[in-house]
Amino acid sequence: RCELLEPLLAASSLDGAGRVLARCREIADGRGAPFLPGGPPFVADPPEAKAVAAALAARPHLPAEEAVAVAREEARAAGARKRAAWEARMQRRARAEGKPDDHYTSAGLAPPTEAEVAGLQALPADELPAAWAKQYGRHCRERYVTGRCPWEFDKRGCGFLHPEDSREGRVEEHE
Repeated sequence: RCELLEPLLAASSLDGAGRVLARCREIADGRGAPFLPGGPPFVADPPEAKAVAAALAARPHLPAEEAVAVAREEARAAGARKRAAWEARMQRRARAEGKPDDHYTSAGLAPPTEAEVAGLQALPADELPAAWAKQYGRHCRERYVTGRCPWEFDKRGCGFLHPEDSREGRVEEHE
């Protein structure tokens, strides 16, 4: 796993470190042969596997399914706190500017339909983020577009709304 750590630490210049990092990129992209002769090629763990492994390591006393569920719930609660803090900040901003309290928090609140998500997915990759932010800025683009939130297990949570938040009435309580 750390085949290139020693060469990186031994690099005596930025150019040397850059060459080692370029080699790391080659291996991670699957373009490079293994660093050690006869060794297996490097295969990066998928993000979900890393998150599950971290959840299990943090809760060794719990069964695997329960540890993952606890990690998801902690991330979800952190996301709710993050959203509440953002909403409070935007309400203070609106008041300071003499606008209605919900001026900044009401935009992009309605969740997209499956047809709308499909239409946005047809856009070029460089246009998708701006179009999504304009129409559905409060909703997690990755969760709707790919079905996976990158912060699903992150203890800091995701500050955006997810489809399950809309179904459970969490969006309506902010309207």
